[in-house]
Amino acid sequence: MHQYHNSQTYNSHINFDMLISELSLLRELASSSAVVVEGKRDAEALRSLGIDAEFYFISGSVSSVNQLAESLSKLGKEVIVLTDFDKKGRELASRLIRELQSCGVKVKINTEVRKNLMRAFNGIKIGEIEDLASLFEKFNIGDQNGKNWNSSDKIRNKSKAYRNRSGRKA
Repeated sequence: MHQYHNSQTYNSHINFDMLISELSLLRELASSSAVVVEGKRDAEALRSLGIDAEFYFISGSVSSVNQLAESLSKLGKEVIVLTDFDKKGRELASRLIRELQSCGVKVKINTEVRKNLMRAFNGIKIGEIEDLASLFEKFNIGDQNGKNWNSSDKIRNKSKAYRNRSGRKA
């Protein structure tokens, strides 16, 4: 888990509007989709943020990726690939997508949520999905359970402050 030593630096670089928007979209899509993450802590972190999904876990072995792709292709659901943001996560996402595409069954694969979450960090290295929950905790976003962040005044204020510093329009 990453430590956020300089909150001001992270606060000034994170696009909270985009982060909240993507997590809100994930909340909407999750109930009717299969969400692929790397581990149990990733799923727990997303659940702590109110993402209620059917989670599937991916590991690095070739047979595991093949078996997961085969299982997911039979579900008839959209597959949201939400592997970690590090090199291993990118490689696992690529392998899973290739396997899903080769299964011969039309599967809607959503990689946009992952890409847009990475964009929301504006180059700040957030390596793991499980870090999202600690990020929300660090910036004191949401209620005590960390779930009511979509209507938080703190988020709007942080987003407004970010846009003002970065020259973006509100």
